Amino acid sequence: MKKIVLLNLMLCMCVCTYAQHLVPISQSGKWGYADEDGNVIIPAKYSAVGDFCKGYAWVNQGGKAKYAQCPEGGKWGIINKKGEIVCPIEYDWIDYLTGDIIAVNKGGVMSYTKYKDKPNHYIVSGGLWGYYDLANKVELVSPQYNQVSAFYKDGVAWVQKGGDLVFQIRVREEKNAKGKVENLERMFEVFGFYSILRQFERYKASGQWALINKKGELLTDFTFTTVGDFKSGYAWAYNNGYGVLNMSGKTIIPFQYENISECFDGNVFWVWQKDGKGDDDLIGLVNADNKLLTEFKYNRVTDFDDGVAWAKIGEKWAVVSDKGKELSDFIYDKHGKFTNGVAYVSKDNLYGYINSSGNLITNIEYIGAQSRFGLGCPFRFNRNDNDLSIGWVRAVDKKIVWLDSNGKIICESDKTIYGITDTIPNALWDY
Repeated sequence: MKKIVLLNLMLCMCVCTYAQHLVPISQSGKWGYADEDGNVIIPAKYSAVGDFCKGYAWVNQGGKAKYAQCPEGGKWGIINKKGEIVCPIEYDWIDYLTGDIIAVNKGGVMSYTKYKDKPNHYIVSGGLWGYYDLANKVELVSPQYNQVSAFYKDGVAWVQKGGDLVFQIRVREEKNAKGKVENLERMFEVFGFYSILRQFERYKASGQWALINKKGELLTDFTFTTVGDFKSGYAWAYNNGYGVLNMSGKTIIPFQYENISECFDGNVFWVWQKDGKGDDDLIGLVNADNKLLTEFKYNRVTDFDDGVAWAKIGEKWAVVSDKGKELSDFIYDKHGKFTNGVAYVSKDNLYGYINSSGNLITNIEYIGAQSRFGLGCPFRFNRNDNDLSIGWVRAVDKKIVWLDSNGKIICESDKTIYGITDTIPNALWDY
């Protein structure tokens, strides 16, 4: 039997394969690209350049580029690894690459600003946004919107008119030993998909949002003051109340709720009853067919994970399925997030574990439990093609009790993390 133990180690690896890896180089105050051997592939002729990703890189011409990745002013475009211009260098800002479509801005002004007395943001204020198709080298939607989102995988995007927000780019300072800033690195690359919609909501953006497709056709009117990201084909929006649309722009849940929480599996939503009671609004569960699955009776809820969520009535929590079925009684003071099908529960300051069917797999008799069952554990049970995670609880005598995700006790020990020189209980070697 092979005995392999991963000891006190968590390793994340990202392996990327490139036909040709190009890196930015600076020559005589201009920027270009060289291969890993230092051979110049794209001559240094730009004011600033970005890293290649998905075969594309942004370039800037005419900007003041004290730092390579953060030029101020100038014009922006996109090149490929052959050095060919696939998006003309005529825009005042570009962002949000999804597939071969990028958002472009004309008329915006980029400047460095301070946040809480720390200069760590660039902002792009003003101008109008549109989209450019890099594959076909054509402007897909001319710049005409105040704000835009990235295109989602099914070919729709949110666009806004009448907004007055600035576009914010976070940067990270690189300082020398004397504390002088020598470089600024963008924390979110142009080609990384992330949600700017959360920023718009946080800053209470003015203006109205609508949904468009890749032809630039409006799928809805400009009627929404805030909108959410699409997940599993649905997104929430607000129009005098919260509701849900699909990717065709069709309303599937009417805009009548005080609040809405999008669940991770995307086809069920917690909704807050709009009765003017504010924080006292009760919560119910509705599905994508606009069917109410529960009564409006919950005071707090969590998002769904693997088909289950936690709901609270008064001071007690219970497990609820995405069908609206209550899988346990409302008896728990605290709970954890379901991980590997298991979550901790607590009553009267004692702990145990429950599975996603709502059944206890241990007694509630321990003084401590793992916040995320099996997460970061160096052992994993793999026998007879069954993959069971290993977690632990701390007994009253402070011993660590190791158990699998069925609640079967494996052994006891004094530690949860083992070093190279530690003696590992024999019962854990097989797991």
